[in-house]
Amino acid sequence: DGVRHLSLKERVCRYLNENGSRPGLLLSLLISLPHGCHSNMVTQNYDQLIEKACRNWNVIHNNNNQANNKKRLSVIPYHPVRESHDWLLKMHGCVSVPNEIILTSRDYADNDRSALAGLVQASLMTKHML
Repeated sequence: DGVRHLSLKERVCRYLNENGSRPGLLLSLLISLPHGCHSNMVTQNYDQLIEKACRNWNVIHNNNNQANNKKRLSVIPYHPVRESHDWLLKMHGCVSVPNEIILTSRDYADNDRSALAGLVQASLMTKHML
């Protein structure tokens, strides 16, 4: 079976993708806040539940003829969207790029995330963060 040949990172990502659930109430409520209340988010999670919650919000509002309110989420550093005012910073990687997730202390040592950490520091100094 092909699972035996996967790296640990690939196995973790496969597990999260196959066993991932829908976004919970908290994420759904967070995404539904008015623009500006959640425009910058930072997560250490690998999953894509925040992205799913944003897509779900768009589906609901598109079905209610509110397409002009569509949220465009820029996922940094994996899927940046230049026109987006809302961004999600994934500090430890994303299941969409298994080889870049951070699992071990060696991964921390091998990955320079100082630019990403700078975004977090700037946000902590200039915004309210949950």
